[in-house]
Amino acid sequence: MLSPKTHYKAYLVYKVRNVYGFEFYPVKLSVGVVGTEGSKRAAYLEPERDRIPIDLQPTPNDVQFPKARVDGWLEVEMGEFFNEGCMNAGELEMSALEIEGGNWKGGLIFQGIEIRAIA
Repeated sequence: MLSPKTHYKAYLVYKVRNVYGFEFYPVKLSVGVVGTEGSKRAAYLEPERDRIPIDLQPTPNDVQFPKARVDGWLEVEMGEFFNEGCMNAGELEMSALEIEGGNWKGGLIFQGIEIRAIA
């Protein structure tokens, strides 16, 4: 259960093993309370050192790269939201999409989505 009147951030937690199909385009991430405008982010799921840039263009400043956690997993911030009241009757909607590349994808192992309260 989420505490009322609290800001939260959501993180996609995963590992990569022989990953392919995510080298060129960032994944579009979003999170929010159903019925409201959600928070949107963009992130490459492969670490920066493994990414193959298209046409050697610089990475846009608003695109993030995964951060390594001490437990060996990677995480990217999906977005943030504010819980107005008790979420018992409400729903959160979260997504991670990459449809620009049009190629096969694989090699991601998802632990899940972690929701953390922020100050």
